[in-house]
Amino acid sequence: MKPLVKATHEQYLKAIELYHQGGANAVHYFANQEGITSWNYCEGCNEETPDCKYNCCLVCGLARRPS
Repeated sequence: MKPLVKATHEQYLKAIELYHQGGANAVHYFANQEGITSWNYCEGCNEETPDCKYNCCLVCGLARRPS
């Protein structure tokens, strides 16, 4: 089983830029292209979204409980 990969700080900053350009779908595509494999349910987005190493949603930035 491959280890779960969360977004780095640099990827988080890029995701913010992408969100403003193309919304959540742009961030989802970016996460898949970057090999981010840790996704969890986000209450703010109301869907499964990629994780950032800061235990937050890569799409909206809402904090998550540490896994």
